[in-house]
Amino acid sequence: TYRLCHEDKSILTFSHRIDGYSNPVYELTSNFSIEIKTNFGYGGVSYFYTKLKYKNIEITPFSDWITYEFARFKEIIRYTKSHILKNEYWQEAMEFSRTACNLSLTDEVKFVEKYVIDECEKMVSGLENIFNKEHFTFKKIEGEEYSLDKKGHVLVEFRGEKISGALDFISKILEFDTIAAIKTFIARIEECNRRIQPLLVEEAKILKIKIENLTKEKNQLQTKYDEVVKINNDYNGKRSKLQTEMISRGELNKDWIDITKLESAFISKFPNYTEFKEEYKRVTESYRILTEQIKNNTEVRDNIICYKEKINKHFGKQKNW
Repeated sequence: TYRLCHEDKSILTFSHRIDGYSNPVYELTSNFSIEIKTNFGYGGVSYFYTKLKYKNIEITPFSDWITYEFARFKEIIRYTKSHILKNEYWQEAMEFSRTACNLSLTDEVKFVEKYVIDECEKMVSGLENIFNKEHFTFKKIEGEEYSLDKKGHVLVEFRGEKISGALDFISKILEFDTIAAIKTFIARIEECNRRIQPLLVEEAKILKIKIENLTKEKNQLQTKYDEVVKINNDYNGKRSKLQTEMISRGELNKDWIDITKLESAFISKFPNYTEFKEEYKRVTESYRILTEQIKNNTEVRDNIICYKEKINKHFGKQKNW
């Protein structure tokens, strides 16, 4: 069937059921081609993309940078549209390609407006709106939407990630310079980065102080934490010894330990353990929370510093130009 489809020149492109990597390219017109990129049957690394090329320029879905909460530049530039990994979505892939190709033939201005200008505008206006938003709505790969709020350090981190990350798209946007007026989008992306840069610097300073205070608090708790851990280990050793003694006396079945009976005997022999257990829980929980807070805030701070340095590098290079 594949051979017959290839031989029939009236068939421009067709679906397939090939497992693994496949990326046939179809030249539909002198200015327009599509590449169907698939990797079915390989779990998390599977994908189903269509990539359009117009006048040898790859059409990139810039708006996906804003549409999805978790997006990667290297993935977005691999496709024009991403499809759900099910065979029934071949219909969507074919219709998407057909609509785009026909529009490029009948109205080049509208084609460029829809697939280039509108995509740039959605991404850039999304970046500009990030400054004023705490409530966001994102899409899942399956097309469903979900909403969430971002606040505090996490919000600044998110703004930094999206705004500094948009700098990667500038080189792709510049590819359209011959067919569309796109310089204003680059200027707006850079302006967003100029605005966010001092906010990132300030947030990194705030986080540095916060991490230092949390670390100091954890260090003050360290001696007490080490003490209760040692005492708890001692109690565990005593419990283990008591269990062995009760088994030897026939009070416990070695193949199925009655935990309730063992614990009751343990408390009876070591009544102070009940009070200690509460202290142990309180101290270790406080220590765990402090450790987690230090880890989380450090990750956020490191990300923010990374975004700040990316912006500095971009404008540093720009000066050298």
